[in-house]
Amino acid sequence: MRSLTYLLSSLFLQHASAFQHHIVSCKVRTVAQQSLPTSGVQYLHQRNKVVAFHKNTPVPLFASGGSDEEDRIGDAADAIQKKVDETSDAFEEKVDETGDSIQKKADETRDSFDKKVDETRDSIQKKVDETSDAIEKRRDETDDAIEEKLEEYGYVSEKKLKGRKKRVIMGYKAIISSYVALAGFVLTKGGISKFPLFFTFGNLSLPIGIAYILKKAAENDRLGSDTYKRLNLGLLQYGLLGGLTVGIAATTQQTNPLAYLPFVLSMINSIKGYAYGVLGWDKKSSDSSLMQDFGGLIKATNQALITKPKTVQSVCYLVASLLVGTLKITKAVDMVKIIRNGGGLPSLSPVLSQYNRLAFLTIALVTLKDACDRDRLSGTTFIQINYLGGLIMAANSAFMGGLTTRLGATAALLSLFLTLSGLSSYLERNKA
Repeated sequence: MRSLTYLLSSLFLQHASAFQHHIVSCKVRTVAQQSLPTSGVQYLHQRNKVVAFHKNTPVPLFASGGSDEEDRIGDAADAIQKKVDETSDAFEEKVDETGDSIQKKADETRDSFDKKVDETRDSIQKKVDETSDAIEKRRDETDDAIEEKLEEYGYVSEKKLKGRKKRVIMGYKAIISSYVALAGFVLTKGGISKFPLFFTFGNLSLPIGIAYILKKAAENDRLGSDTYKRLNLGLLQYGLLGGLTVGIAATTQQTNPLAYLPFVLSMINSIKGYAYGVLGWDKKSSDSSLMQDFGGLIKATNQALITKPKTVQSVCYLVASLLVGTLKITKAVDMVKIIRNGGGLPSLSPVLSQYNRLAFLTIALVTLKDACDRDRLSGTTFIQINYLGGLIMAANSAFMGGLTTRLGATAALLSLFLTLSGLSSYLERNKA
């Protein structure tokens, strides 16, 4: 603003003589005789007087020459103002561009920094994980080496004992799952008909139930009892003969290899369960060997069978054991006849399956008879075996013709006895 004022003052001073000539030409009278203005200030003072004198005169103060000067001054001022505006706009635009550039650069720098921080953190975490895994692996190797060294001196760590126990329990769970899957496959393929239902409830339910009972025994460290050792041997026999039955059937018809799985698992885990039951989880808790214990168990089983019954209930268990055992023997005789007569493997497979089922059921019934003689039927294991035997006998009765046949009626009667025995033991235990 000061620059504009200064410019206008300079223009006025430069054209002071033109203003004087204009006044003289118009014959303007001046008050008193004054000398011509010699400076811009004097000129302005004199002009004010002239204007005051001619304020009622229509003649303009300045002629055409003055108007041109004013136009030039206005144009110059407009040009200056335009230049100032353009400069201001350009400056503001430059400031905005610079600010945006700085902000963009800051954002890029921040993003790059964050990315670098993330990469560094990930790299550090990866290195920490690798180091941790290496330390864990090294520690496990060291622990294993220490345990192996301690085992040489007869010591087994608690960790290893728990590992053995866990694997045996998982083995029993695998047995249960595999037999359930086999039952589902039979029911799906054969439909809801007589043979698939009998095979499921009259055959496969036995190893499923016994494996469940053995799993509970392993969890409670009870595999060393004669009851569970006897059941492990029964499961081993069932797996061995069952796998043999599937193999014989595979010679005449296509068989899925997975059909062998339940029987193989039964053999493997029953051997482990029996061995840990005899030797303990540390394999050093017994003075007798496996063969010695096996011989003693067979002797004890036979002794339980021939021991004089103490109660009527024990007599019933004995009759049931002898009846099923007799049927088992008849199936063994049938197999011998088939082999002698050259009947071939196809006719041998179903008879072997029946023998296998009856042999396992005989072991379960002898176990109940022994428990009855020792007044132990109120135990959970024996209650469960009673219910399981009742289910299997009921399925056999239905398959054999029910009450219309002698064997069907006998099986139905045994099913009722076993079921009522289990219920009676259950009520007696809860009452106590």
